[in-house]
Amino acid sequence: MKTSSLIGKVNEKIEVLKQNKTTFTAADVAVDTLVADLEEKRDAASKKEAEQETKKTELKDCTEAASKAATDLYEFFSDKVDTVAGAVGKKTNLGKQVLKLRSSLRGRPASPATTDASKAA
Repeated sequence: MKTSSLIGKVNEKIEVLKQNKTTFTAADVAVDTLVADLEEKRDAASKKEAEQETKKTELKDCTEAASKAATDLYEFFSDKVDTVAGAVGKKTNLGKQVLKLRSSLRGRPASPATTDASKAA
């Protein structure tokens, strides 16, 4: 059960307790204590859920920033491979060796739109 659903059910229970306080008190239920305890636990759960949602957003933002940094690195690296290979001649043995550096990578880093954290959001 999602925390928000549980909080809704707890709020309903609190209302029932408050509306029927006389009846429950006559049955030896400490309504005020029970309500206070429920509200305290509800508030703690609500606070933790809010913290979790904040962390999810932070993780998504961090994942997107890391992915962008990796893409920037790849593009910079690829450009420099071309520059260096071109300087010595792309068809020379050294030029071919430099170009192999780039081809040894398994493609570009994933874009932020295709990362797992973005899919989970």
